[in-house]
Amino acid sequence: MEAAEPDQVWQLDMTKIWAGPAVGWAYLVCVIDCRTREIVGWNLSHRCRTDDALVPVEQAVLSRLPEGSRQASVTLSTDNGT
Repeated sequence: MEAAEPDQVWQLDMTKIWAGPAVGWAYLVCVIDCRTREIVGWNLSHRCRTDDALVPVEQAVLSRLPEGSRQASVTLSTDNGT
């Protein structure tokens, strides 16, 4: 997706990371601004659940959209299904 300005289109992406035998697998979820390619929110967790994916979205909204998400015209997309 393309955006003409920052904070118009965000992409949610998740990746599984091997953190060593003491920790095991971890899941990194990031919200990326499609215009600037800047990471605007992220979360690292041992589980891969909906709540863990919503944390970086909330971070991004709180830090980048001071007027709130309802007043902004931002589109959030993901290729991870649900």
